[in-house]
Amino acid sequence: MKYALLFKSPVGSTEWFQDIINWLDNKSSIKIVHSFIYNSSPDLMFRLDFHLLSLGVRVHWERLWCRYKRVYKKRKWEYENFDVRKKRQILCY
Repeated sequence: MKYALLFKSPVGSTEWFQDIINWLDNKSSIKIVHSFIYNSSPDLMFRLDFHLLSLGVRVHWERLWCRYKRVYKKRKWEYENFDVRKKRQILCY
């Protein structure tokens, strides 16, 4: 946090969080910042851009982001005895 306060963007803004995300490389620090963002304002994750990150860091952010959501594959055809519990879960990363 000491170094994050040195960024030129206003503290607490979307640009400030984007600068922090672009700056982080360590997995443990990414987890800490992700839990902070998720608990303080979950809508912020939709406004951030992860395309500027390296592939490994971006995949780690996406795994953390999709941890709390269940994503299911859509069926091509509807069946007569359709049971909702039998959908296959897709990994979200």
